Amino acid sequence: MQRFLKPLLIVLLLAIFFVFDDILIFFLIDDVFGINLHTLWVTVILTVLFLINLLFAWLVYRVLRKRPVTGKEGMIGKNGIVLSANDEGNLKVQIEGEIWQASCCETLRPGEKITVAAIDGLRLSVEKYTSSE
Repeated sequence: MQRFLKPLLIVLLLAIFFVFDDILIFFLIDDVFGINLHTLWVTVILTVLFLINLLFAWLVYRVLRKRPVTGKEGMIGKNGIVLSANDEGNLKVQIEGEIWQASCCETLRPGEKITVAAIDGLRLSVEKYTSSE
């Protein structure tokens, strides 16, 4: 229950903030342009805007919760291929078109698939790729 309460509160607060902004626009229209809208129209427009703002707030929340796609957090879990390996466990691997220095506890040969397990500076710790199927 608490797991859903925090996202729900964040989305509702964002939507209320957006609606408050829309209400200020209605006051601006009335004061600056002298256009006085009927109460029914204001209610209908604000309801539609609230629903649109609720959707927008939900989308903003989803974007904020996404995993980073850059930096070392974005590299962990990526798959690649071994380009070269030596007897000491030093590897050169290619991940998304980039070549990295890597190390692995297992013996790997060129051409084998790997998965990034951790990053230490500019050196990757990799493990042999295992299919999730």
